[in-house]
Amino acid sequence: GYPALPHPSIQGRMNAVEHGQTQSESSRAEDGCKQGFIAEMAGTRLLSTLFPVLPAVKKDAIAHAILNDEGIRFVVDKGNFMQTEAVVPSGVFVHLESSDTYDFGLPVAEVMDCLNAAGDAASNARLFLKYERHGSAFVIEILQEGMRMNFEIATHESVPPEDMADDLDQFALKVVMSSIPLKEALAEIDWWGDSLEIFGQAIEGNLLFSSSGSFGSCQVDFQRLRGQFSTFECPDDIKFRYKLHTLKPLKPMLTLAKKVSLTITTGGLLKVQAVVPVEGTDKLCFIEHRTNSLVE
Repeated sequence: GYPALPHPSIQGRMNAVEHGQTQSESSRAEDGCKQGFIAEMAGTRLLSTLFPVLPAVKKDAIAHAILNDEGIRFVVDKGNFMQTEAVVPSGVFVHLESSDTYDFGLPVAEVMDCLNAAGDAASNARLFLKYERHGSAFVIEILQEGMRMNFEIATHESVPPEDMADDLDQFALKVVMSSIPLKEALAEIDWWGDSLEIFGQAIEGNLLFSSSGSFGSCQVDFQRLRGQFSTFECPDDIKFRYKLHTLKPLKPMLTLAKKVSLTITTGGLLKVQAVVPVEGTDKLCFIEHRTNSLVE
């Protein structure tokens, strides 16, 4: 079953020994698993890049982890108000084997502590992720230059994330664009108020952001970028308002991504998907943030 004890300290979870003493351990890491989940990645850089996005949704977040032969998904939500999901497809891994689909709660801060303890030197190491069975620890193993670091992170009982699918097939606005203008617009809007109004103009084919507060108001007009939209679909004029704090996870997401997709459903659910290139490869990961509009 799942342990009820507090998480052990990072010193208690790490084991680093000399190469000569770990040949059998390393061999087992490379042999794969007949039962459970095991995956190998080239270095820690990707996880170190993706995980800091998740605590922006909720401090001390427990991510809902889903592991199977299609890859890994990490979902953090705050009720049915906002949710962030990071997806690492199976093609990103050097090797992946899973005998089932496993889901459990994983403390985000614990994973980040492990990756930070490994340091920048591990960015080019061999990284193994392991999960033996339901209720076991999630293991991060790093092999590099004759050293092995092994971290065991206690898992939690799985709490499925809220269903925020809404009416995703009934979109009111769909825009695909470079991440840079969107990041700059949110940075500018952030100074002026605590909410963001998003306007979609059907005839003009334009996107507007607006915010106001005690110091005045600000409007960002994407008219000049119309030619740079890869996609712009807006059947009718729309206006939806969102709390700016629910868009906080977008800042680190947009820093990582080159291109983003922004979709608003007819019910006001905002979905922003960032395509994150895996450094040194042609592989892609995905981060998606969802938040509901304010009821007027």
